[in-house]
Amino acid sequence: MSSVTPLIALTNVDPFPYQIFNAIYRPSVILTTISIIFGFRQDVSSWALDKISIIDTTASTDIMQDGDFESNYLTQSYSQCILSNTRSSTTGILFDLPYSNNFYYNDQTNVGMTYLMQSLNIIGGRYYNITFYLENRGYTNNSFVLLVGAQ
Repeated sequence: MSSVTPLIALTNVDPFPYQIFNAIYRPSVILTTISIIFGFRQDVSSWALDKISIIDTTASTDIMQDGDFESNYLTQSYSQCILSNTRSSTTGILFDLPYSNNFYYNDQTNVGMTYLMQSLNIIGGRYYNITFYLENRGYTNNSFVLLVGAQ
């Protein structure tokens, strides 16, 4: 990636139920591909992520693939990178407490970070509305980031 833009960052926040988060991203006019990157650290419990959408505001279309995790097959649309000194990471698609429908992504990574990524074809210069539901299920130490990587 030639550059990474942070859009949302949470650090050492108290537990909260599913909340909607929103960010607007406008890539350079020369870009044709970006990577949406969610980063997680939760030493006590886990983070839950559901209903991701990335709306091209010009075309009014969602370009995110399997943003609700209903395919129940993580590596079909996503890739992961685990950065942890202890390599203590439990991630996957679960069905016990989704925000909506049947499935959601759950991440418990201790000490380091796990990054969940998806590459997307875009039209440079357009505005993209990024929306998702996030739940923090534990106390400190925890971190969450939303990044966009330009390729």
